[in-house]
Amino acid sequence: LADVAEKLRTMRKANGLRRQSSVTLKERLMRASPHVSGNDSVASDLPTSPPRAGEVSAAPSADGGEGTGADGRVEHVRIAEEIMGAHKSYMDSLMQTLRVEMDLLRDFEMLVQRRRGEEEGEEDSRDGGGPAGRPTEEDVLDYFESIALCLDERTEIGDKLRVSMDRISRGVEADDEGHELNAQGEEEI
Repeated sequence: LADVAEKLRTMRKANGLRRQSSVTLKERLMRASPHVSGNDSVASDLPTSPPRAGEVSAAPSADGGEGTGADGRVEHVRIAEEIMGAHKSYMDSLMQTLRVEMDLLRDFEMLVQRRRGEEEGEEDSRDGGGPAGRPTEEDVLDYFESIALCLDERTEIGDKLRVSMDRISRGVEADDEGHELNAQGEEEI
C-alpha cells in the first residue's frame, strides 16, 4: 500500500498542486488533533485504531478534550472509515457497471465472431435467412450507444465519489443517500 500511495503522490506532484478538498481535509485533521506534523502525515504518536470499550484516547483534541468523537472513536480514524465507506460504495457501483459493460462486450463480440459461419454459408434464422452472425446497422448503433451510456454511468459514479470526498473533507454529515445534512440533521436543499 505504501508503494502505491507513493506512486500516486509522485503522479500528483508531477501534475501540480493538491486538490482543494485535500487541503481542506488536512486542515480538518489538524484541527482535530494538535499532533499533526508539518509533513503530509499524522504523527506516529496518535493511536492507529479506535479505542476499545472503556479505553480513552491518549490524543487530546484541539479544544483540550480527548481526541475522540461522541462515538468513542479517534477523529482521524472516524474520518478514515468515512472515506473508506465512500470508496467502497464507489467501487461496488463501478464493478456493477463494469459487469454490465463486460456482458455487453462479450455479447457483441460473439455476434461479430459468428461471421465465420457466413463464410461457410450458414444461414441465420433470427431475421429470416441473412448471413449468419452479421451484425445489423441497428446492432452496431445499439452497441455504440450502450458504450456511451456505460461511460456516462462511470462518470456519474466518479462524480458522486468526488462529492462525497469533498463533503468528508469539510466535515459535513450526510444521510444514507449521501445528501448533505445541515446542523439540525435535515437535508440541505
